[in-house]
Amino acid sequence: MEDADVKEVGLTKDVGYQFGKRKTFELSLEDAWEFMFYKKGLDIWLGTLPGGLELLQPFQTKEGIVGKLRLMKPFSHIRMAWAKQEWDNTSTLQVRLIKAKYGTTICFHQENLLDKAQRAEMKIYWDNVTQEITEVLSDHKN
Repeated sequence: MEDADVKEVGLTKDVGYQFGKRKTFELSLEDAWEFMFYKKGLDIWLGTLPGGLELLQPFQTKEGIVGKLRLMKPFSHIRMAWAKQEWDNTSTLQVRLIKAKYGTTICFHQENLLDKAQRAEMKIYWDNVTQEITEVLSDHKN
């Protein structure tokens, strides 16, 4: 096999580099939605917003995440433009909730990442976010 035939991890034909992370939690779909898209969950995965997250309104978090919520389908998913303030590009982020046999799966999928370095940066970011969500939700259960 020639080098040109080797597919690079995370590189797609249509949307550049992408990364996805998912984890199932013992939480109803409704409780997962409320957690993820209201204050406590938003602070973890998006950052601190001066107001709420509003459809088609640009936002900037205290932590320097900028973007715009493009789509919100309650109890299913959201899609947004998402970038770190220092980035020259904007990615597309989808956060989806899927009812699972025992709880709800929370999925992060990010595409239009610039290169493999930015993909690696976002892998660390979403790994940390998932870990923090896990800690908060397990503290909440106890």
